[in-house]
Amino acid sequence: MIVDEVWFYKNFNMVTELEIAGDFIYDGIHTLNQMKSLRQDAQLFSFLYHVSVGIERLQKIVVVLFEDFNLETVKEFSNGLITHSHVALQKRINELTECKLSQRENEFLSIITNFYYNGRYSRFDFGSPDKMEQRLVEEFIYKYLEESKMERSVSDESLLVNDDVKELFGRVIGRIAKKYYDLIRQGCDKNDTFTYELRADSKSAKIFLNNDKKDSLQKNNIDERISFKELLVFLINSNHNTSLFRYIKSIKPLDFDPAMVNDYIFDICNGEIPQELIDEVEQQYIDCEYSKAREDEVDVIGNPHVLFDIMAADDCLRILKEFENGDCSHKDFAEVFPEMFEEIEFDVFGDDDDSYKIGGKDIGTICNEYLQGVISDVEFESVVNKFYVILKKNVVS
Repeated sequence: MIVDEVWFYKNFNMVTELEIAGDFIYDGIHTLNQMKSLRQDAQLFSFLYHVSVGIERLQKIVVVLFEDFNLETVKEFSNGLITHSHVALQKRINELTECKLSQRENEFLSIITNFYYNGRYSRFDFGSPDKMEQRLVEEFIYKYLEESKMERSVSDESLLVNDDVKELFGRVIGRIAKKYYDLIRQGCDKNDTFTYELRADSKSAKIFLNNDKKDSLQKNNIDERISFKELLVFLINSNHNTSLFRYIKSIKPLDFDPAMVNDYIFDICNGEIPQELIDEVEQQYIDCEYSKAREDEVDVIGNPHVLFDIMAADDCLRILKEFENGDCSHKDFAEVFPEMFEEIEFDVFGDDDDSYKIGGKDIGTICNEYLQGVISDVEFESVVNKFYVILKKNVVS
């Protein structure tokens, strides 16, 4: 038995719940950013579902930290948490704390309460009104967004999920999440727990440690989008010659339509690999008769367990061993090895390390001197074998 089981419950159970809540809210906002129109029923459902679950769990964490109960009453208390009414939970929080929500935030709680009780399974209820989620969200947008900021689809007049709509919900949900997280911090002080702690690299940290001045969760999406685009700019313009870059450049590219690239980037920035891109790749694989070997070759890019510098170094060690065993002629070695070593020189030794030079000369110079007849076979063997020892030591260590 734990010395203080109630403390354990408030600390360890609730810190896990906090991360779960943050993950749900993050995924909801992520889905919102993938939407183009409110007519996308499945995505609208997913947005409301994830956000409603995340906020409900946050509310319950606040209640756990602020209500008083003990081992004798905890069962009755936890049974009292079996509810999906965000509105009722907020009334409970109002009685326990001094934190109040704005009218707009309370109305959003009403929307997700209505959705959770009446909308989640409405399509299974024969004769129930369709498009309930769309109606709830549209009414909220009409009330809190200027008409000049609304856009409609030319094809079906549906309300578009433009940047202003995303900002509206990003700000409302962000402020609700921030207020509850602040309450959780206060509750931790009250109970001497560490329930507020978050993993730095988690989705929940992006939600609760959001530093936007207006508390908008939309800022997270913008930051992620810009960061990806900056990486893209770096990849295209970089002159670096690391093993990874050399590996990528060694693969023959597919023949994509340049006019489609911007559309692909747009979808990828919103967390979707576009189906058009997938279809294009599949077709080109068929046309070019690419086998699974091509998939494997490409798939290792971005795999953190693949060390590209080690792969290239292993190739160098292999040919050095063949030379030592007499399986590679002096001439063949001298012709191919300098270029192979150039690929790993920086990765293994860096810019300022000259420890791999023999008598002040690098292996390329030595191979060139051998090909020009400046040094004999015996001298060449001696120098190359010394170099083999140096490289083995550095690669293994």
